[in-house]
Amino acid sequence: MEDDNIELLGNSESSPLAELMIQINGFISIEDAEIITTLDKTTQYRQRRKGQFPEPVELTSSERRKAYRVEDIIKWLKSPTTYKKRDKLDNKAYKKCE
Repeated sequence: MEDDNIELLGNSESSPLAELMIQINGFISIEDAEIITTLDKTTQYRQRRKGQFPEPVELTSSERRKAYRVEDIIKWLKSPTTYKKRDKLDNKAYKKCE
């Protein structure tokens, strides 16, 4: 994943945790995404409605805890003006046990 390294050092507010999360394939909180992308929650929401920002995924079955996939944020950071979000079919991080 060497090509996916994003330079965050120029952002003095980026937390070490956010920088580490970018290096691995995982999830990143909406708050950390604000710092990394410099977009506040409202702007993220507006961009999501237009299909120009990643959708957060549901981390719990109650849908109360959501986060972004690191890979989606990396993809957006590489090309924010041409980003197109993935299909909603793959929007849950958990699997329901039936």
